[in-house]
Order: sequence, then C-alpha cells, then structure tokens
Amino acid sequence: MRQLIQWMIGEKVVRDDGYVYEIAGGWPWPVWVTVIVVVLCLAFFWGWYYRRTIDLAKYQRIILVLLRAGVTLAIIAMLAQWVVIPQRTSRPLIGIVLDDSMSMSVEDETVGTTAAAAKSASDREKSTRSRWAAAIDAVTSRERGLLHRLADQYRVRVYFLNDVPIDGKSADEVANRLKDARPQRLSTPLGRSILQVLDRLRGAPPAALVVFTDGVNNEGPSLADAAEEAARQFIPVFFVALGAEGRRPDVLIENWLMEERVFAGDKVVLRADIVTKHVRDKQVYVRLVDESNKNVFMEKKVDVTETGRQEVTMAFQPPRVGEIVLRLECQPVSGEVALENNSQTKILWVEKRAIRVLLIGNTPGFEYRFLQNCLGRESSITLRSVLLSADPELEEDLDNGLWLIRGAREEVWTQDVIILVDLPAAVFPPRVWEDLAGFVDRNEKPGGLVVIAGPNWRWEASASTPLARVLPISSGSSVVDIVADSASRVMPTDDGWRVPWFLLGTTLEDSRQIWSRLPGIYCFHDIKDIKPGARILATVEKNQRQYPVCIFSYVGRGRVLFHAMDETWRWRKVNNLMWYRQFWIELIRCMARSKLETGGGAILSTDRKTYSPGDPVWITLQGVIGQSDLGGEVTVWLGQDGRSRRQITLQRRSPEANTFQTVLHDLTPGQYVAWLAGERESVRTSFTVLPPKKEMQQTDVAWEEMAAAAKRTGGAVYRVGQIDRLIHSLPAGKASPVEILPPITLWNQPLILAFIVGMLTIEWALRKMWGLM
Repeated sequence: MRQLIQWMIGEKVVRDDGYVYEIAGGWPWPVWVTVIVVVLCLAFFWGWYYRRTIDLAKYQRIILVLLRAGVTLAIIAMLAQWVVIPQRTSRPLIGIVLDDSMSMSVEDETVGTTAAAAKSASDREKSTRSRWAAAIDAVTSRERGLLHRLADQYRVRVYFLNDVPIDGKSADEVANRLKDARPQRLSTPLGRSILQVLDRLRGAPPAALVVFTDGVNNEGPSLADAAEEAARQFIPVFFVALGAEGRRPDVLIENWLMEERVFAGDKVVLRADIVTKHVRDKQVYVRLVDESNKNVFMEKKVDVTETGRQEVTMAFQPPRVGEIVLRLECQPVSGEVALENNSQTKILWVEKRAIRVLLIGNTPGFEYRFLQNCLGRESSITLRSVLLSADPELEEDLDNGLWLIRGAREEVWTQDVIILVDLPAAVFPPRVWEDLAGFVDRNEKPGGLVVIAGPNWRWEASASTPLARVLPISSGSSVVDIVADSASRVMPTDDGWRVPWFLLGTTLEDSRQIWSRLPGIYCFHDIKDIKPGARILATVEKNQRQYPVCIFSYVGRGRVLFHAMDETWRWRKVNNLMWYRQFWIELIRCMARSKLETGGGAILSTDRKTYSPGDPVWITLQGVIGQSDLGGEVTVWLGQDGRSRRQITLQRRSPEANTFQTVLHDLTPGQYVAWLAGERESVRTSFTVLPPKKEMQQTDVAWEEMAAAAKRTGGAVYRVGQIDRLIHSLPAGKASPVEILPPITLWNQPLILAFIVGMLTIEWALRKMWGLM
C-alpha cells in the first residue's frame, strides 16, 4: 500500500525487478483542489442514486457510486495526460575504506587472550594477529566477509587511503587483490581519504561508508573535518576499530642524571626515571652499555607498575680513561612497538691523574690521624698534611703550615680538595681564611672544601671569618654543642642516599644494612638553621629529634661539605676499616670533580635534542657560577622559533652536581632555545619539538576520535568481531538510476478506454437487473 501511494503521488518507488517508475503529467489543479472535486463528485453521485433508487439496498447504491467514480477518475487521468517514465536502476552503493598505513602491521592480542595466558610460543603466535590481517579477513572472507555478504543488496566499492580504488569485475577478484596488498604507507591521511571518497562518489552518493582503521590521523584534515562533510551530505560513517583494547604498552627513559667528568677509578652514580604506560609486565630490565664495544656495564631488574614512574640508580666504575659513550636502555616490554624512547645516550669523560688533597688540622686528634693514614695509603691521592701544632724542630717531617700564614694562595688553589679538621677561628689570620674561602667561590676552577667541626670549633668565632660566607650555616643561626652519654647512630637522609659516598653496599638495601651496623657518635653540634640550597645528607637521632651532622652545598661550581662531628674514625671497627676507607675515598673523589668541569662556566642541557608532541622536556642546569646564597632556584629564558619567549624557573635538585631542573609539558612543535637570564646569556641550549607523530610512533587506537566522528554522521564504531551488527546497522539506501527508458503514456492507452467502457457496461447491466431502466 505504501508503494502504491508513493506511486500515485509521483515519488520514485524501487521495485524488485531493478526499475524505478516515475509518474509525470500536466494536471493543472493542485492536489487539494482535485481531492475536493473528487469528494464532491462522490457526494453528488450518492445523493443522486439515493433519491432515485429508494427501493435499492445500501450496498447496491455503493456499488453504483463506485462504478461512476471509477469512470470519473479515468476521465481525469485522460485529461491530465499522465505518463509513466521507467528508469533502470542499480543497487545502493556502499564504500569501504581500508587503512593501509604501516601502523596496521602492528600485531595485537586477540580478544579474550593475553600473552601471559599463553603457555607456549605457538600459543602466543595464535593469540596475536596483525590489524591488517584482521581487516582483510573481515572484508574478503567468503563466509563472513563484507564483500560477499553485501553483494546481493549493495554495490561495494573498496578504497585504500588517498582515494586509491581497488577495481575488479567480481567480489572474488577484488578479494584476491586485497589479499595481495600490504600496509606500507608512511602516514595516515584518514580524514583526507574520507573526503576524497565522498568527492569521488558525489554523483552517486553511497548509502554509507565503512572505514577499517585504528583511528589515528597524522596527516591532512582531521576526522572531525571529514565527519562534518559526511554529515552535510547525510552519509553515515561506520568505523571498524582495529587494535587491542586499551592503549599500547610503552616504557621510556627520562631524566638521566650523572656527572659527566670524573677521575679514573671513581664510582659514578647515575639516576634515571623509568616511565611505564599501560604495561602488564611486573619488571623491566635496564642496561648500561658501552657504545664503542657494546659491552654491558650493568644490568638491573626494576619493579614497575602498570602506569607510573620509577627511579633507577646504578653505580659503576668506568673501565678506561678518555671519552666513553654510554647508552642507558630499557628492554622492550610485551606488546611494545614504539622503541625509539627506550634508550638515551650520554658521553662520560674519564681523566687519569692523582687527586691533590690538602689536610689541615690543629691537633693530632683521632679524626686527623685516621684520615691522614687512610688518604696517605691511597695511590690515587696525593696528600699534603698540615698539623698546625707541630714543632718542626722535634718532628722534621711534619708540616706546621707556616707557608699558609706567610701567604700561598696559588699553592692552595691548585689543590683539588681541602679538608679542615676541627680548626678554631684563631689559628689563621683573616687573609688565610679568605684564601680558603676563595678556593671555593673565587677560584677559576673551584675545588671541594670539607670542614670537620670537632670540640675546638666554635660557630660564634667562625661566623666572623671570611670562611663563613661559603659554609652552609645561616649567618644568624645558633649552634649548640651536644655531648651524649650514649652513642647516636648516623643515618643518611633521602638526599644522602643519592650521593656515592653513602652507598657503601652494592644496592641501596645493602647500604642501609651497613649503616645500621656502624658505631654511633657521642659529640656533635646542633645546627639550628642552614642556608637556602644547602642539603642535609645525614642526621643523628637524639631524644626523638633529628640533628643534621652532614650538610652539603654548592657555592657557584665549588662544593662545600660540613661535618658537624669529628667521630667518623669510630667506623674503623667494622669490617677492618673497609667501610671507613670507602666512605672517605668516595667523598674525596666526588668533592674533587668540580675541578674537572671545563671552561669555568655553567652547562645548560636537555635530556634529548628532539621530542615528539606531548613528551616531557627536562631542562637541566649544572655548575652555576654565583653567590653562595643563590638559593633553591634559578631563572631561565625559553624562546620558540626566534619569536615568543617566556621565563621558566629551575628548582635545585639535591644533591646532584650543582643541578637545577624543571620539566615542561605540552610544548607546541617548533625550534626552542633556552638560556640563562641576566648576565649569563652565553649559557644556552636548543631542542626541537617535532610535528605530530607519524607511523609506528602512535599506535594506540583513537577511540574517542572515531566515536565523535561516527556520532556526528549518524554512524557507529564496531570491533572486528561485530561485523554482523554492522551489517544490520547499514541503511537500505536508494537505488541509483543508470538508464531512462522511453515514457509510457497512460491517457491514451486502450486499457483506459476499455476500463471506461467496462465500467459503463457493468453499470448498465446492474441498473437493468435491478429494475432501474
């Protein structure tokens, strides 16, 4: 009935025989006028028969009225000169777009199966398949593929990206060509490809588009732009999402920090962040590799979470002197594809020479004597000991330091490390204290200063000397001497565990156990207030309070370590002086490294030179030359493409080698330059944020983008296993005319005349039979 009504009012009607019939004519009246006239005619006929056929039954009157109405309609049809225009049609069109970019070669675990559940290698092979294989199977399979299942109802056109058609005389021929194709495109212009297909089919709009893809669009117009155009043409777009549920696993190395110039034999401690994203593995392997010969220095197993950040610490001794190119790499995790961020490279410079140490004490106390004995036996250290209370007439081999008092700045400043053991302020005139302070903050190549405060050291007196400006104690701080009846164990702080000389064991846990076994101390100074930027490396606990006994600070590029006690000699009792010796040798080596920094200037750097969009950018500043009260932050300018610039703040990272850091997120693509603010603009670094990622760098399924595009066009997003639901969701579409046949006239057809004559004959016969004539 619906098709009959549409046919009567002139709309196109699709017949099963592949034809469309359209009625055309020249009837001058509007439809509503025609309807009113027909109704009035029927009313007239009914009234006429009602008055003249009183003896007839009601059904007899109705038959006569209908016969007369049929004749009237036939006459109207002849007067309107209606014709039927037949058109041969084709089936509705469905367009299929196949994403043939390289990301479609990624292998994903099949639904309901995980690699962890696979018991053998063969099981794992069966549980994974590439996205391309899944798409080709969904399109070409004879039993369940779209090509064969839609062939009876639709004409199917298949395209690759960039509007590349796959032609064939039959579904089997197209399927064979698809099976021979491979995903090799280097980018995914998904939005542009949909627009190109819509433009190609503009003359015969498809009933729908079906797109097999992972949804990633990294070139040209976006999916949203393509969806707007499809919605404007009333063409729904259905997506078949290819890829694993959730996001692709990824593990990357960020924020690698270590000192890049060391002495031969030094223990180098590196730290880096292992960042995991959607990782199912519970552990990852991190390796440090010598790039020149591919030797593995260290390999460490790190516990990780599914998504998070875990700091890894490694300590090693360089195997040779000179330049060593190091690569820190993280082994790929299960299902990881983007491997370019799994490693970073740094250059380590190893210098072989003896470390020059000047040891100055006033009296031959235990700390002085054990230090003199320990450092004097170390072949990598050239030790010069000064005992100010020595009498050269009695002990000719002792140095009483008169050369210091007479003035020997150049000789003092050539040292790598100076150790002051329990010196009262009165032992030197101000000029000598000035030379010792200048060794740290005014020397072209500053060194490391270690100040050991024993029972003879007093802050009230030292605060008035030039040395006070480089000590980590605030000028207004009060210092109280504490003498305990029982020993208090020295324990490193979180900052302390980050410096090599507190890592006495091979692992952090081993080091904690060693420190818990070392003897405690009895006497120390209570430092009430320290300068900004200074870091507490170790404390002792007394009466449920923590007292700092080891404080480290940078003064420009020089290093200052303050010991608020002089009882490390007590540690000699454990392990035959081994831990005592290791502690002081590593301390001396680390304090001496400031002498190795070249150029006397700061170094501004980034952890990489190129970044992808969304990658965090770590900016690091090392070796700042400045006042000792520089504090916990410095300001750096950041400029983009030579146009815009802004200030960023770097926070001091304790207690790495005079290091300030910050991390920047969501930088737009472009060339960037960072430089120190103020008078330090010669210290700069540059890096690049690349345009959006191309193939194999972004392989996560873009669910949100596909869902938004499908919703805008009236389509939907399905998985490969939901092909049946997809087929049932496709609209029926409209047939497309391919040929207009000659029109068939209705008004002069013999059937019309025969119909009129027949109606009149039947009416005459009935009237005669019912006695109306």
